[in-house]
Amino acid sequence: MCKWLKVYEWKENLLQDIIAGCTVGVMIVPQSMSYAKLAGLPVEYGLYSALVPVYAYALFGSSRQLAVGPVALVSLLLSTGLTHELEKLGKTPDNTPNYQEVYNQLAIQVSFLVGCMYIALGLLR
Repeated sequence: MCKWLKVYEWKENLLQDIIAGCTVGVMIVPQSMSYAKLAGLPVEYGLYSALVPVYAYALFGSSRQLAVGPVALVSLLLSTGLTHELEKLGKTPDNTPNYQEVYNQLAIQVSFLVGCMYIALGLLR
């Protein structure tokens, strides 16, 4: 997992890597908050989706260049899919007092199931 530490060129790359990390850190906050709004979720969910995948990928991933985190297309697909499914059940923001809570719970469940599928597919290679 940390084999790269043995061959890392500290003097040549450390400053550049710190600058790159700060740049990504500054950009991910507003970006993840806007993706959460696109998905119809509170902004703090976007911050969670920006932090948790990074740590998970650090433990399980293999590519140093892969970007993980929320993306606009997935946010829009989640919003469209959940809204459609809730409308089929007759639930809308107008007639359901706890609509946002139900929506948030379904979004978490979808995310959990997608994560389980990714783990299963990763184990099966």
